Amino acid sequence: MIPGYRTRIYRFIGALLFLLVALVLALELYDALTTWQLDALTGPRRNTINEHLVFDEQPERFVLYLLQKVMFFILSVVVGLVMLWEALSGRRAYEHRQ
Repeated sequence: MIPGYRTRIYRFIGALLFLLVALVLALELYDALTTWQLDALTGPRRNTINEHLVFDEQPERFVLYLLQKVMFFILSVVVGLVMLWEALSGRRAYEHRQ
């Protein structure tokens, strides 16, 4: 069994990684929403292509891949904040205070 202090350290490192991914995605989303251009990986897993999407040329695909990035952004922020909350509060987060 892993000691409690180590799990808190691992959660903190994981939270930092998830929040770093969220920061990178936020910068990509900001660029996409200001210039209406987006770089996305398309195609099957083994043959992915980095495709440059422009809203004026392909609005459906642009919105689809933009929503995918927004979903990953929200997911990584939520997971990062939950891991950070658990790392900083530990067991005290779930106890009822009287």
